[in-house]
Order: sequence, then C-alpha cells, then structure tokens
Amino acid sequence: MSFRRPAIVAAAALATALTATATPALAAGSSLTPPSSYTFKVDPTTGSVTLPSSGEAIPNVDSVKSAIRAYYNASGGLADRTSSSYISEVSGIIGQIEAQYPALSDADKGTKAIVFDTDDTLLWNYDYEDKGSNFNYNGTTNAQWVTGKNADNTDFSCPNGDEVGGAFCFPAVPGTPALVKDLAAKGYALYVVTGRPASQKQATIDNLKAAGFTTSSGDPLIPDSHVFTKWETGATTYDASTVPDYIKSGECSTTVTGIPHSYKCTTVEYKAQTREHIEDADGVEIVGNVGDQLSDLWGGYANKAWKIPNPTYFLASPNLDAVHIGSDDESATLQPATTYTMAPLTTVATAAAKGDGIPNIDPVRAEIRAYYNAPSSTGIADKTSSAYITEVTGLMKSWSSRIATDCKTQVNRIAAVTAAHAAAPAVVAHTAKMLRKAKTAVRKAKHKSRKAKRRAHRTLVRARANYNTAKYNLAHPAKVPNKPAIVLDSDDTTLWNYDMEDGAMKFVYDAAIGADWTLNKKFPAVPGSVALAKAAKAAGCTIIGVTGRTSDQAEASVENLTQVGFVDSKGAPLFTPALYFTKWLTGATTYDATKVPSYINSSNCSTSVTGIAGSLKCTTQEYKSATRKHIENDLHYDIVGNLGDQYSDLVGGFADKTYKVPNPTYYLWP
Repeated sequence: MSFRRPAIVAAAALATALTATATPALAAGSSLTPPSSYTFKVDPTTGSVTLPSSGEAIPNVDSVKSAIRAYYNASGGLADRTSSSYISEVSGIIGQIEAQYPALSDADKGTKAIVFDTDDTLLWNYDYEDKGSNFNYNGTTNAQWVTGKNADNTDFSCPNGDEVGGAFCFPAVPGTPALVKDLAAKGYALYVVTGRPASQKQATIDNLKAAGFTTSSGDPLIPDSHVFTKWETGATTYDASTVPDYIKSGECSTTVTGIPHSYKCTTVEYKAQTREHIEDADGVEIVGNVGDQLSDLWGGYANKAWKIPNPTYFLASPNLDAVHIGSDDESATLQPATTYTMAPLTTVATAAAKGDGIPNIDPVRAEIRAYYNAPSSTGIADKTSSAYITEVTGLMKSWSSRIATDCKTQVNRIAAVTAAHAAAPAVVAHTAKMLRKAKTAVRKAKHKSRKAKRRAHRTLVRARANYNTAKYNLAHPAKVPNKPAIVLDSDDTTLWNYDMEDGAMKFVYDAAIGADWTLNKKFPAVPGSVALAKAAKAAGCTIIGVTGRTSDQAEASVENLTQVGFVDSKGAPLFTPALYFTKWLTGATTYDATKVPSYINSSNCSTSVTGIAGSLKCTTQEYKSATRKHIENDLHYDIVGNLGDQYSDLVGGFADKTYKVPNPTYYLWP
C-alpha cells in the first residue's frame, strides 16, 4: 500500500480559556502538530494552575525543559556563560535599573537603599537546577552547592566544574557585579534579603565576595550586617531566640510544624517585614527591590520592584493585604504571565525571548499532577477518579465506536469481494444463458414490428455487455481487501506509566527504573484502552502492537498486557508475540545487525549506533512508520486506526486514521 497521511482524531475540545487547541478530527492530509502557546493562570499564592479540560493543553514537561535549556543556551545541564537569550534579557533589565537610579548628592548618600534577593538575582543557580537536581529541588544537594561542603564537612566538588573562588558553585548572575558596583558608587545603601537559612549566611557572604561583589580593594560591596537570612524553621532546628525581634505577632501567619506559637512566616511576610525593619532601623528609604520571584517583591516597603526572569522554579507565597502595605504598592501589580510560548520540541528547541514567557516548570508539574490527581508527595496517580481518567476513558469510548465501525466495514468489504469471487463462474454461466436467449429473441424479431426489433436489439447489447463483464471479472478477479487491524503503542497508550514517570522518576527518565518496571510487569492498563481493544477485536480487527520498547522486553510486555485484561471473549491474549513489534537493541555493546528486521534499511532509517559503521538505529518516527508499512504491504493488513500518545507514534502515514492519547509527562521526538 502506498504512503498516505492519516485522518487525525485528537483529544477533546479544550476549555475556551486556552489558546492551545486539541482538534477533535482533522481531514486526511493534515499534520499532527503539538501546541506552541498555552494560556493558563498560575496562582502566585499557591503555585497551582487552573486545570484545563484536556491533557493536550498542559505544557509537556520534557518540552518545557527543552524550552528552558534553549533560553539559557544550556548544554549538559550547564548554562552558557557568555551568550544566551537569558543573558540578553537580564542585560536589558540591568540597563533599565542603572538608568532608573542617578548618582545621589552627598546629602542623600546612604539614605536611599536597594534590596536584592540572592538566588537567581545575584547568584546564578541554573547549573544546580538543571545538572545538580534535574529541576527537582533537594535540600541536601542544594546545601552542598551553597556551602561548598558535604554533610561531613569535607569539600564538595561542584558538578559544573567551576568553583567560584575555589569553593562555591554559584557564579554571579551575568552583569550584576557591575550593577551593584555602579549603585554603590552612586551612593545607594545596598542590602541582601534572602530566604536562605541562617546556617548558610556566612557561605552566602563568602560566595558573593568570591563571585565579584567587592570593591576595588576587595571589600564586600554589601556589608555583612546588610545581609539578612531567615532563621531556621525546621522542627528540630527551630530556636525562638534566633527569630528577629522585628518579626511581629500577628504578621507571621505560619508556624513550624509541631511547635505552637513558633514563627515560620511565608516568604512575603518574612521579606516584607525585613524591608520594613531596614527602613525603620537604618533610617533609609528602599527605592528599589530586585528579585526573581514575585514572593521576593510583594509585600510593600519598596518604592519600585524589579523582576528578574526565572522559569526554573516558582516560590509561591500569598501577598499581604492593603492594611499592611497600603493600596498604592506597585509590587502588587506584578503578576505571572497568562500566555506562555513554547515551540514544539523537535530536534532543536527555539529559545524564547522572555524567560517569564516560558511555562515555569514548577506550575507545569503541579498542573500535571492535578490532571492525574496525584499528590506531589507520592507521585502516584489516582486510579479511580481524575481529569485524566475522565478524558481518556471518554476518548477511548468515542474512538471505540468509530474503530469498531471501520473494522466491520473492512470485514464487509472482504466478504463482498470474496462472495463475488465465489459467484463469478455462476454469473458467467447466467450471463451466457441470457446472451443466448437475447440472440434467439433477435432472430425471432425479424418478422415483427420495427419497435420489437429495436427492443430485442437493445436487450442483446445489454446481455453481451453483461457477459463480457462477467468473463472479465472471472479472469481478473478483484483484489481481496487487506485484513483490518489496529496498531497500538504500549507506554501510555495501553500501559499506564504515570506512577513510574512521577513517583519513581520525578519526570527524569532513568533507564534502569524503566527496565525494572517493564520486566516486572508493573504497569496497569490505560483507562478505557482494554474495552477499545476488545471492541475492535469483536468487530473483526486484528490487534497489533508497535512499541519503542526493546526486543528483550517483548515477552514481559505481552504478558503485562495480558495480565491487565487485554484478552478476547474467550480469554485468549489480544496481543501475540508474532504481532507485537519491538525495537532491536541499539546500544553500542548490544547492537546485533542480525536482529534488525529485514524491512529496515538505510533508505528508511537515517540514524546509526554511535561507533558502529553501517548500523541501523532509526528515530522513533522512522522505526514506527516503516513497521506500519511492513504490516500493510508485507503482512497485508489494513491499519484502520493507529493509536499513540506521542506524535512520533503517529506521523509517517500507513494508517487510515490516527488517534492521539493525551500525555504531558514526556515527549519523544522524532
């Protein structure tokens, strides 16, 4: 069968508030393209995101990471230190800050102050967030990067290979040492108010000095007494005597777990009260407050707030009410973006011009977990009730009806052609008899009226045509249509991976964990997928699996599918080893050319195994489309429906219709 683009059946219509559209049905010839913009509202007080009506409207977490890395021009988890969209944007903001604050008169010097946050405002955390934690914050590893020490006080070696001052892992945010020097020279008093705990204060001061925040003589630009850290708020480390006296009763709404009357404070409460204290105690006016989080900037006690872009984490905190900060506080107007741009992940991601226009990874994960009704503490999806279950079950039910109809239609076509073949000799005999009868009628009409002669002649013409057609059909029988089949991907199309992706991996793929879950058959069925496969089988379709899992996982995969209910009405497995296609092993030490299917060749497989000349590796798209072509052209099936959760499962043709299962938890391309 020749290449053809599929008709596409995608996820249900999205909420009207979303600009990313999942199309219910597209005509044949349309292309499968992921959304490139998303409109949703992040709650800056909690970090939660309003749940859309479709998983297709949630920014895919892998694509988010790709967009972030492109923005920082990061490779191997490390940001480019010289050129990136991030550096360009921050440079522009620094220029605006410098222009905002002229040199002070001698009389005003020291009376105007500017406050800075630390992380991703003065000290650049990107390498920790990506390489150091895979965007999954960990207090222990973060403390190593902050202090330069392991838990046993031995020296910690920075994974970015760039110890600042020989001890610290955080360089300066590009351009900020020059900014701070400029502001100091203009006569502004400078302060740091950071959420880092008191135990990290000295390391923070030393890191700032090592990163270049010093005068020409090497003295700190920001005096130690102007660096404010938060008191320890752990249940075992809290000490009431260390809480600053400016933290007021009634203005700190949170307490340390298990310690009544303790002071923990939200970020906004702590930072706002600290800025108020700075103004009162030092007799200064804070004319600028610079931070990368809204919670650094809210709460008042600063004439102007400056936001540094940061899509790598989101520290939510409720703002203070107008009673505390006044109704004219400028910082309250700062809100998260509502429209986010993220180019679909292909070979190379496109860098966004503005970092806060990239979907922030923390709210994205929160939205994914809300979609699956999975607590962040466990990463385990609710198996009975969630937006995911509702959507996917509904899609599978709708698709099941369409697929069953297509299966039956193809079965009926086969039956009709087969019946025509069986009847062909009898049809020839019948039309031959009718032709003889017509010839006799013409002879008898010679002595009849002209009208009778014409009628007999017309009958003869029709009889001869019918006879010739019958003879032709007997000699050239119509091709029996291919057997109907549906092709199903495995992971997150038939077998539900969420608990592994979040609970076990925290959205960072680990091959060893993946192999453990696969070989030990730990996956439940995707909601609604068993009923769909059974309906297709009952309607006459063969069930075929095409997965990116490797050949050493084929047996366990088929067994897993059978165990979770993919069996027919008689209890026989719907998936069989003969029609369950897995990819050959493509590791440098596991590649075996004899295991590559005969239908895979250099004309349909563009990639090779590193270090093995002439090897065939294939992208997912190449492997799956070539396999579908083999199923149709060599095995003589007609794929009436191709189901997958990845665009790479679906593009490449050789299927009548394509069905996209929503999946925001990972992205495989090409």
